[in-house]
Amino acid sequence: MHILPYTLYRKMKLRVFLILFIAFYAATLAAQHHHCGADALEEEKRKIFPARYAEHEKIQDQVQQILKGPKPAKISATEPVYTIPVVVHVVHNVPSGAIAGNNIPDAQILAQIQVLNEDFRRKSGTNGFNNDPVGADVNIEFCLATMDPSGNFTTGITRTYNSKNFFNVSFSDENLLKSLAYWPSDQYLNLWVCRLEPGYLGYAQYPNGNGVPGLPPDGGAETDGVVIDYRSFGKGGTAQSPYNLGRTPTHEAGHWLGLDHIWGDTYCGNDWVADTPPDEDPNDDLDCYDSSDCDNNGSYNQDMINNYMDYSADACMNIFTIGQKTRMRTVMETSPRRMALLNSGGCCIATGTVSVPLEEGFEDTTFLSAGWIIQNPDSNITWENNITTGYNSTASIFIENDSANLGEMDYLTTPFIRFSDIRPFMEFDLAYAQDPLAGSDTLVISYSPNCKIWTPLLTLSGNQLITTGTVTSYLTPGQADWKRIKVSLAALQNKPIGRIRFENRSGNRNNIYIDNINIYKVSENLSVKPYPNPASAGSGLNVEILFEGEENITLQMYDMLGQKILETTEMNQISQIRNINVDGLSRGIYILKVSVKGQSVTKKVLVNY
Repeated sequence: MHILPYTLYRKMKLRVFLILFIAFYAATLAAQHHHCGADALEEEKRKIFPARYAEHEKIQDQVQQILKGPKPAKISATEPVYTIPVVVHVVHNVPSGAIAGNNIPDAQILAQIQVLNEDFRRKSGTNGFNNDPVGADVNIEFCLATMDPSGNFTTGITRTYNSKNFFNVSFSDENLLKSLAYWPSDQYLNLWVCRLEPGYLGYAQYPNGNGVPGLPPDGGAETDGVVIDYRSFGKGGTAQSPYNLGRTPTHEAGHWLGLDHIWGDTYCGNDWVADTPPDEDPNDDLDCYDSSDCDNNGSYNQDMINNYMDYSADACMNIFTIGQKTRMRTVMETSPRRMALLNSGGCCIATGTVSVPLEEGFEDTTFLSAGWIIQNPDSNITWENNITTGYNSTASIFIENDSANLGEMDYLTTPFIRFSDIRPFMEFDLAYAQDPLAGSDTLVISYSPNCKIWTPLLTLSGNQLITTGTVTSYLTPGQADWKRIKVSLAALQNKPIGRIRFENRSGNRNNIYIDNINIYKVSENLSVKPYPNPASAGSGLNVEILFEGEENITLQMYDMLGQKILETTEMNQISQIRNINVDGLSRGIYILKVSVKGQSVTKKVLVNY
């Protein structure tokens, strides 16, 4: 065996050390020089698609006009907190799929979401806190999605294998990366974690590409989000100093919400925010030292090296200003995709979904079947199980509206239901008695495609709610006191999922009972059900018309002599319940004919005064 002389060994060892040190130092300088790739990528896109420049300027002008508008004397204490659902797409090159290398662990991802919230909420006792007079709690929070686009439970993390060693900050690689894993960007902030080319920590898509005529399809929904190198993401795991405290995603989320770098990407440039001092250029120093050569009306100012939109080391950063906050919230409230996120159901708690038909008779030993929930915001009287009475059963659900819950609202909500590609309909049995005193309770049937925005489908109060005669005490319904309520759910067709809610608004009048809820798919065949039959003046005749799709509806009515007394045609309709005014018709039998797409159904109707 050949053994190197000791002096030669030492020289070689030193040479190897110097080579490694120089390589590391060069890589560090490169990383400090580039950091954020948002502007470099945007410039490339503008060369390919020149219309992007005008679009970016238009959005900047729109935001500036809004910011110049009237402002409140002070920030409201009740300013809403905007919550943004996040999905983290880990794109790695670990063939086995093991948690190693750039296939980062869940704990690192959870730590990053925590840092985003600490920074955007200026949380006391964390690295995101500052006591600067212009420092702001942005009132924006981030949550890892709990519900995927199909309505199923998710951890908010996806993992995708790709053999590339790294992704360049380029138009072509951006499209490749984002085609590997993507969720709708009007419902989630897509955050891709991968290995980026040397010198870049991350990049983001600015809030443009929002439907302005003439804008090319790049920069649109399918690429909207933030990309972060796995070594500058989160805390612990693969995060590397000096970018190991999770501040790169904070910086890029700022871009995604419309912020520029504080130096305006040019010498002492404009970042469109008044309370960030002029900055000569990006700060790459690691010692968090404030200095600037920008002339500020004859005097020199210190820059804001601790601002998240600088290039400082993670340990230096801890501030978004009031001006930056105003700008981000303005973008959140005006940019269509950002605005849509406020109605996203991505952070709904979904443990699974059910399919139709969905039936609930409240006979279960646990009272409510899986997925049904009761919400009692005031922690007072609410929906309860009644095990002594129901319609054709021994159980139902009811709420006791009395003086103890006057004006309160309580909710009974279904599980998440799959509605894709079906025409849903709902029926349920209701019992409610008139109170001799004035006023009424109210029952509202609403739907939500997520868990935030609820749209009323049917509101029942007064005579519409009453199913039996006047009582002087709280109702305990017999079999004759119930009536069947029918509700079209056509508005939920083509929604991946949705929920139905029964909302009691107490008027301190009487008990409301519900039983035998049935949500089902409408048949391809036309179905027509007139009710009540006999019909009478005042209440009119309801006609339930069920069919699949969107079609023209022709409705005709004839007397027994064959004379046509009514004909209407309405275009592009969905399943519905239509009310016909029978006031003025003579007592007797009439023929009702409904025609939809080559199908016709006739029914006899009795008008009885």
